[in-house]
Amino acid sequence: MILRSLPGEYRIVCLSDGQEFEAAVEAYNPDFIILDARLSSDEGCRSYKQLKAKPGFLSVPVIYIAGHRKDARFFKALKANGDLCLSKPVAPGEFRKAARKIIDMVS
Repeated sequence: MILRSLPGEYRIVCLSDGQEFEAAVEAYNPDFIILDARLSSDEGCRSYKQLKAKPGFLSVPVIYIAGHRKDARFFKALKANGDLCLSKPVAPGEFRKAARKIIDMVS
């Protein structure tokens, strides 16, 4: 769904765990990030917090996809950073709308 929802001018890098995530962020210097809360175990939340603590990455927009919203403080911080959160299951139209908002932010 993600690949079909984004314009062709973006290079998409798919990762499976938090260790890959940290290395990829450094290597690719992304315009924006789509991050699953359950990247591997509960690494999505930890990876997000580590990303936002890195110098220069606080302003990188994130679409954070979560199965449920159990940590209200975390989601409040996420919104305060200007990032988006979608709850699973994410409808294709909802994802396209969020992706367009992020793409407009970085364009």
